[in-house]
Amino acid sequence: MSASASHSSALRTVSLQAFLVLCAAALSCSVDERALSLGGPDEPSAGEGSTTAGTGASSNDGGSDAQGGDDAVGGSADTQAGTGGTLPSSSGAGGGGGSPQPAPGCGDFNENQVADCKETLVENPTFDEAEAAWSAEPTLTQDWTDQDGLGREKSGALMLVSDEVNPDPGTSMSGTAQCLVATGAQQYDFAVQVRIDGALGGGKAGINVWFYGSDGCSDNFLQGTNASLKYDLDTWVVARGQLKSPAATRSMLVRLVAVKPNAQQSLKVLFDNVLVTKL
Repeated sequence: MSASASHSSALRTVSLQAFLVLCAAALSCSVDERALSLGGPDEPSAGEGSTTAGTGASSNDGGSDAQGGDDAVGGSADTQAGTGGTLPSSSGAGGGGGSPQPAPGCGDFNENQVADCKETLVENPTFDEAEAAWSAEPTLTQDWTDQDGLGREKSGALMLVSDEVNPDPGTSMSGTAQCLVATGAQQYDFAVQVRIDGALGGGKAGINVWFYGSDGCSDNFLQGTNASLKYDLDTWVVARGQLKSPAATRSMLVRLVAVKPNAQQSLKVLFDNVLVTKL
């Protein structure tokens, strides 16, 4: 046998051995058939957030105002604060990263992608059929109206009318209220839609809160504070603010209030979609 033939035979032998080794390795390996995942199920949704506020200067009507909220009753009215929140779109489009949208008509004023009527602590927040669960103070009248804050056909709003004339200068606050169990040293978020009837004159409207150191909002009054007041006329606006309850709090009276100049004959305000949540 020639040297070249011997060399060719040796190469074929080595190639055959390498082929057998590769085949054996392939047979011993398993195939990973798991699907590749692009992002986990716990990714946060976009657009979440909130503002914070504390207790500010005192007021003669309803107590102190939330810091960063509207001016104290009877004071200067050159600023408006509190976030307006968002109203749900009829088409359900938008949102962050395909997050589920709030149920139509409930609103999402705290912008947490949860319908406000599903998380609020108050009863009858949307006034769909009546003013049930809200108790009016004796200085005003309360009624239900079909003028819904979000334009829903099968819902309505709460109407308050204050027509008590007082010869004293200044303003008077009156409202309708609901008592809630509350926790001490707890931050709460408050929001409500309001509409002031400009044909009867100016005024303010929004949320005022009384904190109590006893159950049932009856004894041991601790503090009265305006969460937010608005003075816009003939349009729906959102009054929103955040308050921290005193450490001894056991209950709180959530008041939807109208603030009327004493000399003015009457003031009519509509309220709808009330949000009260813990932060």
